[in-house]
Amino acid sequence: MFKYQVILLWITVTLYGAAFFAWNVHWRTKGTKWVTAANWLGMGGFVLHTLALAVRWYEIGHGPYQNIYEVLVSDTWVGIVLYGLFSLKLPELKKGGLFLYPMAMVVIGYAVLQTPQQKDLPATYATYWLIIHVIFAKLAYGACLLSAVAAAICLRQTENKRLEYWHYHLAGIGFLNLGVMIASGAVWAYKAWGRFWGWDPIETWALISWLVYAIHLHLRRIKGWRGEKSAWLSVISFIVVLFAYFFLNYLYPSVHENLKL
Repeated sequence: MFKYQVILLWITVTLYGAAFFAWNVHWRTKGTKWVTAANWLGMGGFVLHTLALAVRWYEIGHGPYQNIYEVLVSDTWVGIVLYGLFSLKLPELKKGGLFLYPMAMVVIGYAVLQTPQQKDLPATYATYWLIIHVIFAKLAYGACLLSAVAAAICLRQTENKRLEYWHYHLAGIGFLNLGVMIASGAVWAYKAWGRFWGWDPIETWALISWLVYAIHLHLRRIKGWRGEKSAWLSVISFIVVLFAYFFLNYLYPSVHENLKL
């Protein structure tokens, strides 16, 4: 069934790429027809993305969190879902397709190039705390991504108070979800290995990421950092999350080997 997932995901990448092209043309020409085209292309890509994820879930019999292919495809899906939902409330965020769709193309394209084999779940995965950990991790990374996307639009389009408000509040949502992710991960670690905290590199950098967002929110709320300063904080905070999430495994051994690219 993997070949059907590959076909669906390559078409998804193509449609997301076309949506990115349409948003790029709109940004330059201000033509409203390109917005409509981008929306339809993005929705078409999302439908096929969802179908590919459903096929994978059916094939393996559990949620998509065991290897890097499943993690990348599902995390990208969550990011697209949150982008669509928040765009309904905040139409200005739709322009974030300029940043979100190319990222989705690269991430899904890389995932498709993997050759994941179905494996039995380790005994350490047999707990609902893992499910809680995974759900809040995906929500955290999705919120942090959208915060960075909204901040990037603010950097290109100054004096947008609504976007500034929302990139700050999305950072707050990401901060809260990161906290629950870390706490539930600690309980899972105790159930699996008999300890709450082992100073695993990804554990440690997840905590550092949470502290970076805490500093970001503090500087905005208490010190009054707004405008360009606050936008750059959102972008930098997300870069720290990306480093902790994807690249740390190449520097240090970790219990999160399933996240190795």
